[in-house]
Amino acid sequence: MATVIGERERIQATPNGRVRDQYADPTMTRAAREKRIAWRLDHLDEWQRDLEDLAHYDPRYAYDVAHEYDHDWTTNPDYGPRAIDLLEFDEDGVQYREDTRPQAIELHMRDTVQDRFGHRVVYQNRCGFVEEIAENLGLRTRQGRPSNTIKPDLIVMPSEEELLDDHDLDRRPRPDNPVPELVLEILSESTAARDLGDKRRLYEALGVHEYLVYDLGDKRRPGSPLELPLYRLEGGIYRQMAPEPKRSASDPDRHWSDVFGTYIRFLPDVRENAEEFRKLPEGYRPPPRFQWWDTAESRWRDHETDAEIERDRVVQENDRLAQERDQAVQERNRLAQERTGMAIDLLLRASGVGTGDSTPKPNRGSLVPGWSADGCGRPHPAGAVNTRRVAVAVTTGQT
Repeated sequence: MATVIGERERIQATPNGRVRDQYADPTMTRAAREKRIAWRLDHLDEWQRDLEDLAHYDPRYAYDVAHEYDHDWTTNPDYGPRAIDLLEFDEDGVQYREDTRPQAIELHMRDTVQDRFGHRVVYQNRCGFVEEIAENLGLRTRQGRPSNTIKPDLIVMPSEEELLDDHDLDRRPRPDNPVPELVLEILSESTAARDLGDKRRLYEALGVHEYLVYDLGDKRRPGSPLELPLYRLEGGIYRQMAPEPKRSASDPDRHWSDVFGTYIRFLPDVRENAEEFRKLPEGYRPPPRFQWWDTAESRWRDHETDAEIERDRVVQENDRLAQERDQAVQERNRLAQERTGMAIDLLLRASGVGTGDSTPKPNRGSLVPGWSADGCGRPHPAGAVNTRRVAVAVTTGQT
């Protein structure tokens, strides 16, 4: 059974001569794990009982004696129940440095691809295939059982109707199960060889039209560049497609994708070369964005960029509405002033019409403050017209 990660000792040099300022677990060295594998092969029934004691045990899954399965972690990248961590170790028992970018890339790409394909996108779900294919490809556990379950980082199905419901997960895989159109795998040090080896052969045999793998740098081998290899099925065989010619040396590689029906690329984060980010460990630096080219809008699109553009649009729309409201208020004030002026003029004209009265008439300046402060109902100086008549005159346009 898996040995729980115990107390680790700090080592300065590993047996192969590499210097590491990290903790090593002596129970997770290649030699220690091979000893446990040998014990499990000799005690399969006891190992099986230990597996069945796990809360996340799945009787349908082909457990492999070459991997560790504990209560909250595993070394099997294709196992992956929820809340079970994947721990990756090198041959010296040193756990690979934490890299937060792969999960961030997967989540971002899931949202971006869903914007393009809707619910045809499946993210980090276990997928089964018929055991005959596993046997033909030599995909077996160390104890010889066909290994017919994988957990791709992301897949695109042909249509939403061909996705399995939750209650269908108990079904055994059938030869007529739908095949994904596209699969994406983010490489890590411990999974790169399998992603580019066994999984590539499997997706080729299943008939997956396009296979994308993304190397964040140093994943395929020490010094391997940041790259997005794209494999396309042609005549039943995967061929790695060359990227499109660059318009400038600073442009990232872009590929034509049949599944997307347009160009795709990974765009490095604009903050990547900022001083504060260069000081961060590589695994904590901002991840690149997966994008696809929108011919109709003549721009590269991804979920975050679309959200930023939508936020800018909402801000601009709110600014426009606020400006329109200000203009409406100004227009109302102008009309109110205009109506006030008309009413005052009527008062002045009405106060001297047909009376022959020599009483001094109110001038415009003495009426405006009273009108503005109290409206038509304020008493006027002697000799002013009846306010009811003025109100009628203002309303009907008569004097």
